[in-house]
Amino acid sequence: MSSQEPEVDLEVAKQILRYFERNPEAADTLEGVARWRLLEELILSRLETVSRAVTWLVSEQLLVKESSTFAPPVFRLNTSALVKIETFLHSKH
Repeated sequence: MSSQEPEVDLEVAKQILRYFERNPEAADTLEGVARWRLLEELILSRLETVSRAVTWLVSEQLLVKESSTFAPPVFRLNTSALVKIETFLHSKH
């Protein structure tokens, strides 16, 4: 890159390229890439992080996991643990 070119966010470039690598037939406008493709990449990259956090919240009994044979699990607040939830939410960790 020459010093006159604007700096490129390489992480964004990688996210765009990953999308097109997984979907080689895809084509979109710049606005479409920004709106939909990067959002999809962000969601995919965050899914594992969110999964670990939700699993931990269930293990701490702050959330309840409800399972069904015909649908993915659903998570809800454990209303019997409101004091513990408030303590966690206001803690410094």
